Amino acid sequence: MSQGNYKRALDSFQRIYKLNKRKSRESYPVKRLTDPTPDRSADLDGTGRSSTIKERFSRAKKKFLEGVYQLRPMFSKPYLAISLQVYCLHFCQIMCVNSVRLWLPQIFATMNAMESLGANDTSMCAVLEHNAMAAAMNEEAKRVECALHHDPGSYLDNIIVAGIGLVGFLIIFPLMRIRIVSNHILKVFLFICIFLVGGLYFVKTSLMTMIISAIYLTLMGICATTIIGTSVVIFPTLMRTMVLLLIMTFGRLGSVSGNLLLPIFMQLSCLAPFLWLCSLMTIAFLFSVFLKVDDQQSLS
Repeated sequence: MSQGNYKRALDSFQRIYKLNKRKSRESYPVKRLTDPTPDRSADLDGTGRSSTIKERFSRAKKKFLEGVYQLRPMFSKPYLAISLQVYCLHFCQIMCVNSVRLWLPQIFATMNAMESLGANDTSMCAVLEHNAMAAAMNEEAKRVECALHHDPGSYLDNIIVAGIGLVGFLIIFPLMRIRIVSNHILKVFLFICIFLVGGLYFVKTSLMTMIISAIYLTLMGICATTIIGTSVVIFPTLMRTMVLLLIMTFGRLGSVSGNLLLPIFMQLSCLAPFLWLCSLMTIAFLFSVFLKVDDQQSLS
């Protein structure tokens, strides 16, 4: 409809009505669609006369200028501040979640290797120390270490973490229909995740590492999905595609940045990466607190 193609829009509405109501398309109560945009169904359906090259160029130029004009609200009040807030929030949370998620297989493999060698201390500091020692070993020792990393238990831990994440999504999505849940789930989960990611520093066993990391990754995955869904409510229709693309772009930048910075913090000390992740989680939580979402506003 925003492009003036009312014929296809009405056809889509009729199909939706038929699926939802189990009635014929002809019984759909709306017979005509109206909008300030002129009806251009004939041009868009290809039923009009063929256009010249000059006309097509002029039409393409007009569409481009219209697209640029539609982006103007992104750089003005109130959407500029809101969009920057959403971008920074998604950047921080994806940096945190992917730093842990991509590091987790190595953690499980190292813990299983240490347990097979009879180590009593499998804390995060012990894991970091073990990896540092492995990096300094000769080639023969590295081959032995690599063989230890292929213990089936390390794969099982990752499968369990993924399974817990699936169950978490299946449980939480039906609850999103409750308004109080949808309004506060982002800030509540981010607040909980601050303590979960910090708690990884204090765990001593592979079982507790698996449980805490599984809960953390599940909650953070729900938060990442929620902020993307929330943007549909916050921004007008003609801005949503561009906003979603920018949100995903900032998320991927956060993922790359996190995996570049994490080894640097690991080299500083055992505590440094966890303080860094807790700080990022706190920043993301503060952004979520000040993010106002009105799910009753009109979908302009």
